This record gives sequence, structure tokens and C-alpha cells, in this order.
Amino acid sequence: MLNVKGGFGVGIAGKSDMGDIACCVSTSDGDTWSDAVTIFDHNQRHGNLQFAYANSILYKPPGQDVIWCYAMRCPMNSRNSEESQLVGAFSADGGRSWSPVELAMHYTGPLIVVAGIHRLDTPDGPRYLLPAHRNTKRSDPQGTRDQFVLVSTSLLEWKHGGFIPQPATGKVFLHEGNIAPGKAAGELTMVMRTAKYDVEGQALEPPRAFSSVSNDLGRTWSAAKEEPDLHNAKSKAFFGRAANGTHIYVYNDGPAKDRMALRYKLKPKDGTWSEEKTFSDSGTKNSYPTLIEISPGDWRAVWDSGTASKARTNIRFGKLKTPPTELIRRQVWITFEEEKNAATFIPMIGADRVMWACDYPHPDSTFPESRHAIARDMGDLSADDVKLITSDNCRALYGFA
Repeated sequence: MLNVKGGFGVGIAGKSDMGDIACCVSTSDGDTWSDAVTIFDHNQRHGNLQFAYANSILYKPPGQDVIWCYAMRCPMNSRNSEESQLVGAFSADGGRSWSPVELAMHYTGPLIVVAGIHRLDTPDGPRYLLPAHRNTKRSDPQGTRDQFVLVSTSLLEWKHGGFIPQPATGKVFLHEGNIAPGKAAGELTMVMRTAKYDVEGQALEPPRAFSSVSNDLGRTWSAAKEEPDLHNAKSKAFFGRAANGTHIYVYNDGPAKDRMALRYKLKPKDGTWSEEKTFSDSGTKNSYPTLIEISPGDWRAVWDSGTASKARTNIRFGKLKTPPTELIRRQVWITFEEEKNAATFIPMIGADRVMWACDYPHPDSTFPESRHAIARDMGDLSADDVKLITSDNCRALYGFA
């Protein structure tokens, strides 16, 4: 069975978003889970210092048995975690025990981390990118609200890798971005949560995610731009790319602070974003989705959940699998000649993925009775669908004017 690890925070009284970090392990693909094992404990003192923790990020390097956990560490006297530093621990036994380590941090400013680590394989060895952001404007009028990237070649030593440039149209609170391969070879895309920069707690109008692109291994990034098809009302979303090149975006579709249902969209390689689909809608508050693909089109997910009126009281685990019909709609074109069941199977696939052929000039083609064959096999379809199948789809596929 698939082994699954889940890191999560355990809140403590008096802190808005800090506490301990713990881990549970499943050896049954999420059907059952082990008892929680503490990774970072706020009761443990470091000399005269005492810390609380938030936002665990698990990462397993390819080809290794070691699992890393990164989190935010903040002094216990802080009200919230927005002045945190990065802390790490590793496990060599599948998440059943953990050893904290002191990271070599060349970036020493405050940070918030939520999204996972993205690895790049370069001629000089692996290069790891960890999205982070600052939100110091709440307590400091001269503070900033900007997305940036931490870079490492060892997972122990981290350096500042540069900020995401603000859009030319005006400042946006860019944060909690996810990095995934882009649509072109060597391209990286980061999709970010957004809010108003100078107004506390308000979503953009309209509420949209923003994205940035890098073509030099994450060293520099393009100015952030709006993603018109990706809703984001001040809520952390997930952005990633499947093994077949399809991008996925999982998000809350409601207004700011609503955070109830989780929806998702898919975008095939060189395609456009699909219509909105539902991942989880149970009448409870849900947020902060994180996914990992275990096989093509088969994802495992964890997210914060709660009750109908109170958010973030528990962690949920779920599975998202792209159905075969969805794969066909995105990846396959189908052609047919004479098919009496055409009106039945075409709606299952989508009229925009099917093409009709008369097989002219072969002697067994429908010519010169092609119009009769179309009327017979596609008479129950709309005129628009028939036009797609007999003309427009072929033009689109082959690039005909």
C-alpha cells in the first residue's frame, strides 16, 4: 500500500496561528493513520528562548529515504507568526521520529512559508526553490508585503533568491505562491494568492490570482500579472503540474474569508483552463489545500477543515483522480465515419474533440451521400455541434484558416 505522511500544526492557547508541529503516517493510502509524533515542540527551550511553530512543509528528495520538514519558528512572546524564521528537521525512518537541525540561513529577515519545495536538476547538481513572503506592513507602516524565493543546493543552507516584481498597474499583496514547470521547456511558473496591498484584509476587485514566470532556474522572475481565469479571494490555493503536462489549480471559490468548498480547474498543455469542478463541498469550512501526484492523474491532498461556522479545527485527507473521459477531452482527438451511436458517445467525450470523415475517394466512402450520412448519424445533435464535428475541429487541429 502507498505510504503517506502528513505534517500539521497543533495550536496553543493565546496564539492566533502558532503551536507545535506534528506528523502522522499512513501505510494504507490514508485509510488509517498512526498516532501523532511531535516534530517541533513549543515546550522545548533553547537556552532562555522559547519558540512556537507554524506551517509545516514536508519534502522527500528523489532517490533518498530522508524526509525533510520545514516550518516557521517565532518567539513565544509574538502574537502571531508573521515575524518567523525558517527551521528544519529530518526523518530517516519514514516520519516515525524526527531530528531538528539548525539551518544555515543567509536570509535573516522575517518570512512566511506555506507552499512546497520545487527541485530543479542542473549540470551543477540539484537546485531547490522554496517560495516565501513577507507581511510586515500590518505592524509596521514602512513594512512590505512581497513574494520572494529562497534557494538551496543542499536543503541545509538557504539564500535569498530574489523578489517577484510587482505589476506595473500597482502594488498587490503577492503571497503563498506555488512553483511548477511552465508551458515551455525550462520555464517555471509561480501562481500566487492575492489581496489588496495597502488595505488590510480585502480581496482584489475582481478577486484573481497573479502569476510570474522565470526562464533562468528561478534566478529572476517576470512582473506579476493577473490570471483572469483563476479565482482568488485572499485564500491560499494550490498550483501544480501533472506528469502529462496538465496544470491544476485548487482553490476556494467564495468571497474573502468564506473558504467553504474547494474547487479545481485543469489546463492541458497548450490549452486553456477548464470550467470549474468540485473537489470537496461538505458544508464545512475548508482551506489551504496541498496536493501531490502519485501516478499520472492521481493526486493525494491534505487541507485545513472545520465546522460550518469555525475554520481550521482539523486536517482532512482526500484523493483526486482525473477520470478517463477527462483525459480524453484534454489529450485525444477522435475521428469516425459511419457510427449509428454517434449521438450517444459524442456528448460523453465532448463535441469539440471529435471529427467526422467521409473517407473520400475510397469506393466504400459515404460520398456522394455524405449529407445523408451526417443527418442519419448526427441528427440528434445541435447544429453547432455538427459544425464543430464536420468542420471547425479539423480546422483547429491542423491550423487551417
